[in-house]
Amino acid sequence: MINWLRTAPPTEVRDTYRLLADLTATGELAAPVEATYELKDYKQAVEHAAATGRSGKILFRLGGA
Repeated sequence: MINWLRTAPPTEVRDTYRLLADLTATGELAAPVEATYELKDYKQAVEHAAATGRSGKILFRLGGA
């Protein structure tokens, strides 16, 4: 992926990101979230992220929400 980003024309990168955004907005593309942690719980979050057999992403909640 990084090689493509470095070598692709800017218009192709822009169009690809637009397509991904559209697919996400319509629900055709999704990234399941398994857990969300407060930043203060980063150790637990990192341990969870390193665990095998996860079914989704591990995210941090920012802004106290």
